[in-house]
Amino acid sequence: GTAAQRKGLAQVAAAFADSPEYHPQARAILTELMNDDDEGVLKACAAALQDTTLGLFADSPEFLNAYAASRAFQRFPSTLLHRLKDHTGSLIPFSSCVLEVCRSLATAKNAERNKSFWEVEYYLVPVLLRLYEQVCEGDDVREQSLNAWDLLLEARVASAISLTKELETES
Repeated sequence: GTAAQRKGLAQVAAAFADSPEYHPQARAILTELMNDDDEGVLKACAAALQDTTLGLFADSPEFLNAYAASRAFQRFPSTLLHRLKDHTGSLIPFSSCVLEVCRSLATAKNAERNKSFWEVEYYLVPVLLRLYEQVCEGDDVREQSLNAWDLLLEARVASAISLTKELETES
């Protein structure tokens, strides 16, 4: 359909994404649209995450992983990052999503990354640290979290200073 039709469809899916009854169908529609070429469609897809209880996505890590690698996330990263940061429960069910967010930001083009730098500093650093702390020693996710720190530093997505400040704050 046209960009306006796709945007409308994404808006309807976003409106129903927080309903447990319609969440799977909304998620399927959003999956089809999260890599659209139209900015309005991407924004509507991001709104679905903003307005949906994060717990509804716990049983569908493949959706959140795909979203973290999508154009919608690249364009509007703060929506997902904010939801993860404010999630009061365990981040372990969302560990693959957090790690995909790190990979996605580390491989993003500099122009895209520069738009979201402050968001990464503010939202992602505490999320990654919380995930690391919540995972038991010896768990593979713990090692992957450390690798994500390295990846973010190598790609200059987050500064060593901000990472160190966050570690000191949490200690």
